[in-house]
Amino acid sequence: MIDHLGITVADFGASKTFYDKAMAPLGASLLYMVPEQYTGGVKVGGYGRDRPVFWLHEGKDKPKDRQHVAFTARSRAEVDAFHAAALAAGGKDNGGPGLRPHYHPNYYGAFVFDPDGNNVAAVCHDAACSAMRLDTRPVYTGGCQCGAVRCRVGGALGDASVCHCRMCQKASGNFYLPLVSVRGARFDWTRGEPRRFRSSNAAWRGFCANCGTPLTFEAPDGMALAIATFDDPSGIAPTIQWGVEAKLPYVDGVAHLPGEDTMGDVSSAPYLAQLVSYQHPDHDTDQWPPEERS
Repeated sequence: MIDHLGITVADFGASKTFYDKAMAPLGASLLYMVPEQYTGGVKVGGYGRDRPVFWLHEGKDKPKDRQHVAFTARSRAEVDAFHAAALAAGGKDNGGPGLRPHYHPNYYGAFVFDPDGNNVAAVCHDAACSAMRLDTRPVYTGGCQCGAVRCRVGGALGDASVCHCRMCQKASGNFYLPLVSVRGARFDWTRGEPRRFRSSNAAWRGFCANCGTPLTFEAPDGMALAIATFDDPSGIAPTIQWGVEAKLPYVDGVAHLPGEDTMGDVSSAPYLAQLVSYQHPDHDTDQWPPEERS
């Protein structure tokens, strides 16, 4: 019902810094600044995923009335990441991530005060908050393991598949390579770009030059991304297998092997108990690695 909304902020620069960081885990960013000849010289900027829907309006005085704005999160993990990013950006806690069953049983939200004291929240309403398919989302993100290469895709994804051909096995260092086409979507590299290897006269393979993560398959008919490099690959289910003539003979039996969780091997690999991950988190970041580790 609501197409867009705006709030007045006393210090546009401070608010922009806060919302740049707080909105990133939700897949949103500052998309447009209205030219000041149309605003009487004040700063007006709009945030969103695929179009501006949340606007900051610069005001001369600190707003007297505090507003409440809640942003839609696509997963509970996004709610958690929003809260952490907002606090790191200088926001004040107004209620950490968790269920609020007094609203409804699946209301999962987190609340912070922005620099002007507005009550800002991120909310996920779905029971599992992961059932929504990525191909219905307007914007989603991904990248390599070390964070040197990051990307953003807007629009519907194409076909998702796995390829068993020997080239894909070698390129991924795996039994097969899961890929999804992005040729019909808006695509941008948002941090760095992959190094490329020409694997044939028709295709290039993109990978991170720093950590080696396989990222792309690029052919004359378009580009596909490695599915597991998305920040949330859970909704991108392959629908077909290609190159089955090269399928390794034991692949179909992997799902039937005995299974243990990661810590199930801690007795023979005690280092797991003190393991510290240096992997980039599954959301956009302003800086990576963190300052304390850079």
